[in-house]
Amino acid sequence: MDAGTGGRAVRIESEDGVAIVVTATTSNFRSKLLVGPTAKRKLIGSRTNQTSLKTRPRFIDLANGNLRAAPGSADIDRGATSKRKNGPKDVDGRPRKAGKRTDIGASEYTPPQTTITAGPSGSITDASPEFSFASSRASSTFQCRLDGATAWDPCSSPSTITPGIGAHTYRIRAVDPLGYVDPTPAKRTFTIVS
Repeated sequence: MDAGTGGRAVRIESEDGVAIVVTATTSNFRSKLLVGPTAKRKLIGSRTNQTSLKTRPRFIDLANGNLRAAPGSADIDRGATSKRKNGPKDVDGRPRKAGKRTDIGASEYTPPQTTITAGPSGSITDASPEFSFASSRASSTFQCRLDGATAWDPCSSPSTITPGIGAHTYRIRAVDPLGYVDPTPAKRTFTIVS
């Protein structure tokens, strides 16, 4: 739809009730007003490039305006099967089709990949091993976690740790500038023997 010069206000609400209002001047959703008890459960996509969603999409950070799809969001891989219908690149300049289908929305969900480029594995004697790592996305930041820790701590490459004698697993994940987090962190298992 072309909303004209003034645009059309659209309210977007997350599962936890946080809402924002966006003024859209164009959309790849066809216009259809839904009323009645099913209005909140059915979102309509166009016949040519979208698939209807029955669950609300999840966003990286709705409260702060980052409307890119969060991991596991219902709109990932639910759009057109051909990137020609949505254009070859998304709003961030990334290739439009990252999965089996394009994503619904302006941004294609493509998380960064983390790689450990240097660091020990197996049995070692160094009590303070150093790890180097990289991301598939420029300007990414990193988070690290040792063994069974539940929290991810900020870290940078190279990273030196002092875990003590015994078996350990060091996990590292990249967070790209758009807020996408690597869902499959890189990990290295090693044992300090003395």
